[in-house]
Amino acid sequence: MSASARVLDAVRRARRPMRFLGASGQLGYGIPTPAFEAGLARRPDMIGCDMGSIDIGPTY
Repeated sequence: MSASARVLDAVRRARRPMRFLGASGQLGYGIPTPAFEAGLARRPDMIGCDMGSIDIGPTY
């Protein structure tokens, strides 16, 4: 069984909503530690993040 299937199975058996932590920072800045720790304290089932890109695009 895959990791995602195990999480889905556990959530279904517990009959509760699935919890996600969407961690989005700023390139070069990151995520403030207190905010990230507060999110972790809520015991998310999945953490997804996008820190942007170092590709500044065709304009520059």
